[in-house]
Amino acid sequence: MTGLDTATRRRAVRTLVVVCALFGALRLTDRIPAYRLPGDTVLPGSGPIMLAWRDPLEQVIPRAVGRGLFVDLRSSKYAALWQPAPALAARTVVVRIVQQRRVAGATTRTVVSHSNKATKGRLARALLLDGADPRTAAQFVDACMAVGFVAEPEPPPPAGRPHRVNVVVPDRPPPRVPAAAAIAPGPVLRQDRPRVAR
Repeated sequence: MTGLDTATRRRAVRTLVVVCALFGALRLTDRIPAYRLPGDTVLPGSGPIMLAWRDPLEQVIPRAVGRGLFVDLRSSKYAALWQPAPALAARTVVVRIVQQRRVAGATTRTVVSHSNKATKGRLARALLLDGADPRTAAQFVDACMAVGFVAEPEPPPPAGRPHRVNVVVPDRPPPRVPAAAAIAPGPVLRQDRPRVAR
């Protein structure tokens, strides 16, 4: 968070939560040792680690989200650790990064993997710096567009399912925030503002 102004730093500490396979859910100020443990790890004698986190995260994440919009930036690997119950899912936005290209005169889109985390980190940072406070999926799309990202909602989901928004990254580099404002990309849950988790 080096270089962030005081107000944005406080907002980041208050609203961002990192989801990880070893510690579950972390705030940005939590101090942890270096480690490597993928979200799809299978524990000897216990099975997939995702099974160990579902109940504990159900006690933590909904409380962190509160009554606002939950913006979920987790990759599929970490989304498998915990999924919101229908009441929370109805006010959840799952973000997917897709790249748009022109190939042989035709426009194609593919899901981004290599820069997925970095792009979501830039999006989270931009929303923090902007002070955006969307309360619906439509407002979240507008907030993304306001900070320079192309965001397209998918059709409305069935009751009790999350909304899905595609953030479209063109062949040219995505919008950048000044380096002085940079924070490390991380999954985020916001309490009274957009909540994002990766």
